Amino acid sequence: MIELSELRTALEAICAATGSEPAESIVGDELVFEILPDCLRTAVQALIRLGSHHLSAITGLNETNGTQVLYHFWAGAGFTLKLYVPEPPGTEARRCLPSLSDILPAASWYEREVHDLFGIAFRGHPHLAPLILPEDWDGPPPMLAQSGDSP
Repeated sequence: MIELSELRTALEAICAATGSEPAESIVGDELVFEILPDCLRTAVQALIRLGSHHLSAITGLNETNGTQVLYHFWAGAGFTLKLYVPEPPGTEARRCLPSLSDILPAASWYEREVHDLFGIAFRGHPHLAPLILPEDWDGPPPMLAQSGDSP
């Protein structure tokens, strides 16, 4: 079981290197750390060193100006890393996060799902092919589509 105090200390040190600090909250019985996308890979590598390598899921939540991406972990207790991916200005810009697939292979499937449903690209993913949507999907990501939009 991972010591949450060690996790907190590690995340604080990692985020400090980017000039930020993790925001901590509790949702239900789960500890949630909000971090910047720039801290993600380093934070996950620290989690692995601390003994947590079970990524339970990656989920997305559409918001007005972007998407929350939640990385759910389990190490004797549940904890989540929460990131916010803002909607970029202009239609040509892509929302992007670093891929974790090279350090946590299970992340590959979850990243493909989030890519399909929310349109977030995962930089460094080896094969970001559709997982849920058909290969010829021509509409907006389903979880971002406005009512009345159709593919």
